[in-house]
Amino acid sequence: MKALLTDTGYLIALYGPGDDYRRVEKARESFRIIFEQSQNVLVLTWPVLYETLNTKLSKRMDIVERIENEWRKLRSRNQLLFSTISRFAKSRSPSGKMKSGGPAIIDL
Repeated sequence: MKALLTDTGYLIALYGPGDDYRRVEKARESFRIIFEQSQNVLVLTWPVLYETLNTKLSKRMDIVERIENEWRKLRSRNQLLFSTISRFAKSRSPSGKMKSGGPAIIDL
């Protein structure tokens, strides 16, 4: 089992309406492949959750409902983990940024 430690940008691409249709579809397709076709886990740190929900996404009820529905499904399958950032410090560079510049696949 693998985990996707993600950043705010991925969540905004995944759930935002987006001007770039291909970018949005790519994010949604990657989500389906990673989580619906396997037992991988979405790992969200509290700062990423705060940053995501503190954007204009939270003002759109349709988006909030979609996030809630998808995350409820993930939680029911034990595929959603909220965590502190310190637990995954090895996945980050000394500057605090994700080493890969975006989501990282890590072992649980």
